[in-house]
Amino acid sequence: ITVGLSPEEGEAVDARAQGRRLLARGIVAEEIGRPDEALSALEEAVSVSPGELESREALSRLLCQFASSMSSQRRPDESLAYYRRAVEVAPDFPQPRCLLGSAYLGSGDVEAAEQEFIRSLELDPAYAEAHLNMALIHEMRGDEAEQLESLRSYLRSAPAASNVEQVRERIAFADTALSKA
Repeated sequence: ITVGLSPEEGEAVDARAQGRRLLARGIVAEEIGRPDEALSALEEAVSVSPGELESREALSRLLCQFASSMSSQRRPDESLAYYRRAVEVAPDFPQPRCLLGSAYLGSGDVEAAEQEFIRSLELDPAYAEAHLNMALIHEMRGDEAEQLESLRSYLRSAPAASNVEQVRERIAFADTALSKA
C-alpha cells in the first residue's frame, strides 16, 4: 500500500502497477512470438486494471490478429468470436469494429457489417477503411450517390493510400453511372 493514500487509493495504484507489468509481459510475449502467453497476460492486465486504455487496446489488437488467423484458416465462426471479443474489450476504438464489420460482410451479414462500419465512423469520422467498406455496401445496394460520397470521404481520409488510383477509377465509373441515371 502506498504511503499517504487511503487504503482504497493505494489498492488502485497497486492494481494499476500490476496491470502495467502484465501489459509489458504481454507485449514482450507477443514480440517474441508467443501469442498464447501474450493473450493470457493481456487478458489478466485488463482484468486487474480495466480502466487502462493501453492494455485494452493491446488486447483488442491481439484478438484481431487471432481473428485474422482464424479467417485465413477458413474458420469464420472463430474469427467472428475473436473480433466480437476485440470490440467488447475496446468498444471505443474504430479499428476492431471495422474489422468485425468486414468479417460480417464476408459472412453475408450486410446489415451487421453496416452497423459496425457506421459505429466506426461515429467513433472516428476520418477512419478511412470504414468509408471504403461503406462504399462497398452502397455499391452492393446500387446506391451510386452514397457510394460516391463514401469513396470521396475515403480519399479525403487517406489521400496517400496505395489504392488511390483505383478508388479514383471507381469514382469515375460511379459518377458516369449516376449521370446516366
